[in-house]
Amino acid sequence: MGQMQKNLEDMLTNAGWKTMPGKYNSLTIEDIKKHGFYDEVQNTYAKLGGIHDLFPIRFGGWDMEFDNVVIELDEQRHFNRYRLHTLGSDIYRQLNSFPQQLYKEYCINHEEQCLKAGGFGGNWSNPSCEKYFGNASDLKDLSGNGSPRWKQRAFYDFLKDISIITNRIPLVRISIWDSLIIDGIPILVMDVLKKNDHRCVEGLKALIQQRIPQ
Repeated sequence: MGQMQKNLEDMLTNAGWKTMPGKYNSLTIEDIKKHGFYDEVQNTYAKLGGIHDLFPIRFGGWDMEFDNVVIELDEQRHFNRYRLHTLGSDIYRQLNSFPQQLYKEYCINHEEQCLKAGGFGGNWSNPSCEKYFGNASDLKDLSGNGSPRWKQRAFYDFLKDISIITNRIPLVRISIWDSLIIDGIPILVMDVLKKNDHRCVEGLKALIQQRIPQ
């Protein structure tokens, strides 16, 4: 858990929200097939450069689980051309509370910050993600096959979003690039969380409530 995520969880728990780790199930292949999403998921995986007939699905746990909402905090490494591709899926038409257009803009406008945070080491590639997305290009080289780790993260974010429909997960995504209006002044969520500014907790809660799936 990164420091900004820890600060967000602490701010919400101090405001009275109760954590409920393990309450929500993970997505399965059967869930995807049951809702008719299998072909769309497989096509999305293939367009990301997936090299297997069966896409990976073990995306790990959720960032934060509360009694009535799951929160994923999206930091710099979540916004790039690969995530932009997954956000173009027709499945997002069914996610009325999801900030799709805003997230697309973040992917376009903040890829350079993604490169600074994720252009090296295991943030760029590792054997696990190369198993499903092929060999990496040179560090920070987005031509050719680019970054298998970025592709893996984008695909897993996509799968988590699908869980809103298939598993009725009350998932909300909060980006560090989101803004809160505090005393009439816009403040980036990133700055709020870095400073652990508890004065902004009501603004964070309002943003989360606005994005809870209906």
